[in-house]
Amino acid sequence: LVFSEHRFFGKSMPAPPEQLDASMGLLSSEQALADYATLLEHIRSSGGRRRPAVAFGGSYGGMLAAWLRMKYPGAVDGAVSASAPILSFLGLDPSYDAGSFGKGVTYDASAKGGGSHTCVQRVSSAWKALFELGKSAAGRRQLDSIFQLCPSSRLGAEEDVLSLAGWLQSAMDFMAMGSYPYSSSYMLNGGGVLPPYPLREMCRLLGAADEAPPRAPDVPSLLASLREGVGIFYNYT
Repeated sequence: LVFSEHRFFGKSMPAPPEQLDASMGLLSSEQALADYATLLEHIRSSGGRRRPAVAFGGSYGGMLAAWLRMKYPGAVDGAVSASAPILSFLGLDPSYDAGSFGKGVTYDASAKGGGSHTCVQRVSSAWKALFELGKSAAGRRQLDSIFQLCPSSRLGAEEDVLSLAGWLQSAMDFMAMGSYPYSSSYMLNGGGVLPPYPLREMCRLLGAADEAPPRAPDVPSLLASLREGVGIFYNYT
């Protein structure tokens, strides 16, 4: 098993730290693929016989694995590519679905994905309330209070609510990507630990159990529960 370090990561630096800005032209996925093809040729040809090789990876690593097989088909005998958005680029024909990732996150929070049938509704309601309150100065002050924003992050204008929404969405995106059946530090880069199925835990904090009929919380309580839910990701300490 060979895990080759990507250029510009770890010790694979082409220049001292103070000179890296001037070396960014050496950092690209195409050059990384050429590195891997060269390394594989060396490894596979050593020892007097050509050894079989399979590339594998997930996310960006999965993209590299697939591209390696496509661009250098002789470098590997096959590739296993997981969660690799190799077709998620502008200008492709047919064009990619820009909402596909969001659909996956939504599925994760739904009953079919292990969440609940009301969780998606609660998040959707919270989103609408967020932008409605953001239309007025009084509403934005209420959002500042509910989300306990620092003075430097308070919402001074309606467009600032987009930044708050992006911050909330980012937590849900990462929790969906880290939806493992066990506790894991992977999504937090080893700095902390997320619980098993963290997005389901967020749904629990939203009060989105399978109620019949579902109880509709008041707006401040709904948004406060969303704050606590994304805190699973942001406040892991």
